[in-house]
Amino acid sequence: MNKLEVIQALCEQNGISKLEATKIVSIFIEQMAAALKGGDRVEIRGLCSFYVKDYPGYAGRNPKTGERVTPRDIIRNIPGVNLVEAERQKRTSFCCGAGGGHMWMKESAGQEINAERLDELYKTGAKTVATACPYCMIMLDDAVKEKELEEEIKVVDLAQMMLTSIEG
Repeated sequence: MNKLEVIQALCEQNGISKLEATKIVSIFIEQMAAALKGGDRVEIRGLCSFYVKDYPGYAGRNPKTGERVTPRDIIRNIPGVNLVEAERQKRTSFCCGAGGGHMWMKESAGQEINAERLDELYKTGAKTVATACPYCMIMLDDAVKEKELEEEIKVVDLAQMMLTSIEG
């Protein structure tokens, strides 16, 4: 269920206008985001709880050698694929924010975070953006559709890129 579906359900179940439901949902999400940014835990009793946890970047392990393997290592070894890095990458990378709740939020100032990140990636000239993060996959794909760039740039999961390489 996305934000618009929550708003629609709120309208139907409570007989309120779409504007009122939008305000309620927006206030709820903004308050959750503010609490999470402040390092607080948000609990919705009987349903779930949210908190911010810092994870290291996605990396795998070679089962034969035990060596850590990053997504970049994998991409560098796919025949015919040229790795192009965005300006902000690695330690200075720019996260789309989906894991922190931005998938369900609208930005109140400036450009949406996924659209901003897509702009950075688009400027590299890459025709395919690969990610190992499921949240980035969704957020970047949404930005591609919103900007109507489906013919110019594709967003794929790293596993999809590997499978395409294997299948030829």
